[in-house]
Amino acid sequence: MSEFTPSHWKDLPDVQCGGHAQSPISIDTSHLTADPNLVDFNFTNFSNNHTLKHFVNTGHTGSQVNISHSIAIDDLLGNVSRSKFYRYRGSLTTPPCSEAVVWTVFQEPIPISEDMVKLFPKTLNHLKVYRPKQDLNGRKVFASPAILPPPGHSWCYDEDCDYKPSRWYQLPHSHCGGDRQSPINIDTNQVMHNKDLNNFTFVNFSNEHSMKYLKNTGHTVKCVLEENMVEIEGGGLNHKYSTLQFHFHWGGEDEHSSGSEHTVNSKRYQMEMHIVSLRKGLTVEQAKVDPEGIAVLGFFIELKKFPTMMGYHNVYRPKQELHKRTIYTSSAPTLPSPTALLLKKFPTMMGYHNVYRPKQELHKRTIYTSSAPTLPSPTALLVLLPLFYPACGWMGAQ
Repeated sequence: MSEFTPSHWKDLPDVQCGGHAQSPISIDTSHLTADPNLVDFNFTNFSNNHTLKHFVNTGHTGSQVNISHSIAIDDLLGNVSRSKFYRYRGSLTTPPCSEAVVWTVFQEPIPISEDMVKLFPKTLNHLKVYRPKQDLNGRKVFASPAILPPPGHSWCYDEDCDYKPSRWYQLPHSHCGGDRQSPINIDTNQVMHNKDLNNFTFVNFSNEHSMKYLKNTGHTVKCVLEENMVEIEGGGLNHKYSTLQFHFHWGGEDEHSSGSEHTVNSKRYQMEMHIVSLRKGLTVEQAKVDPEGIAVLGFFIELKKFPTMMGYHNVYRPKQELHKRTIYTSSAPTLPSPTALLLKKFPTMMGYHNVYRPKQELHKRTIYTSSAPTLPSPTALLVLLPLFYPACGWMGAQ
């Protein structure tokens, strides 16, 4: 029978080893299909110490050893998570290779010692007792919700989920383990002046009809803009970009809480706004693999004291009249600063806090600076408040 190595099993009589649904397979975690029906198993008597009867050497010796010790299946599995598993249709991995198996492969391996690994081949005198990988042949591999949660909620900023920031690189299709990650700390003693960082050209940034809708993504508040209306170029960028959206990052409910993603000389600001633009002529998928496909403008938001207070009215106008707002300067302070309002409203209404990624390594990258950096005016934040109050209040209730 020595001529019937795995590649020749299909030549054995009455077998299915040449079929199209064979096992084992290679599980590509970037091509999984989420299946919400793959809920936790119910394991009956896995903790029973009297279920194991005997061990059998299935080789040619036919030797058998009765089990006299109290061992349960739970003892063999240890603390492996039984909620994280893959599922596919396959076969037995030895002849007759019957294609009648619903395979469940658990994600976490069972930890054992190196001595135990060596003991199996040494004691049983069998080496490489595994069948080579078989073709998937169009079959789908499904993942339980513990591995692949619903889209948009598979990761988090805190430590209370499986895909916390330190594990984002394990997400399907993720590039979070690369060498050009953001955010970073900007050390002003190490930046390099670049004369090519000229002024930006902002197209339709003053257009009051550019904002399409606000969305609570489960991770931030995002304002989606009208397509092909707002653009940026210049500023040392090599291309023209179409602005898609802007969103915010923040800390806790305390107005002194810090939540910016980037830091300057290790200082973290209260909030940070990101304006995200796509290189014109590219699709989103093309832009993701282009080194200059996406341009993001980052603005720090800092709590400041103002000598006079800027106020506004028409806050609660119907949605269709929100563009008819009035901004004026008042000697009598009727509202706290716009930054303080944002700092309190975002974490309170959205229900989540500290939505910023920890600092990433700079590696060999160089940070460039323009000749005349300026600080953004808080006036723009005040303009946004009439939009965020009704919208964020509704989104936070969802």
